[in-house]
Amino acid sequence: MNKKLIICLITFLIGLYALYRYAYKEHRNIYKEEPKYILSSDSLFHHFNINEKEASQIYNNQIIKVKGVINIVSENQLILHPGIACLADSNIKKHGVFPKDTIEIKGRCVGFDDLFSEVKMDQITIY
Repeated sequence: MNKKLIICLITFLIGLYALYRYAYKEHRNIYKEEPKYILSSDSLFHHFNINEKEASQIYNNQIIKVKGVINIVSENQLILHPGIACLADSNIKKHGVFPKDTIEIKGRCVGFDDLFSEVKMDQITIY
C-alpha cells in the first residue's frame, strides 16, 4: 500500500511539473532570432497590396529583415516607403536615422492595416 502511494505521488508530481513547463514556456526573443525572409520594403508592401490573404499567411508573426527608405521618424516609430510602419521598443532617434535615409530593419510582421494601407511591424532593430 505504501509503495502504491509513493508511485502515485511521484507520477502526480511529474505530471504537475510537465503541466507547469507547458503553461509557462520561455518568451520568444525576437532580437536573437534569425530572419526567415529578407526583402525590400517595396516588395513586402506590394505583396500585401496584391494579395493580402496570401501575404498574411506567409509573413504574419514571422521575423523578417526589410531594407527601405525612411519616410517619417518619431520617437519609437518609423515609416518606410511605400508604407511599412515599424514600432520599436526603444527610442529610434538615438540611432541617428533621418527621413530619406536607407536602412535595414529586423522585426516581427504583425499584418496589414487596411485603414492606413500599411504593413505593420513591431519589436524592430535597426542595422
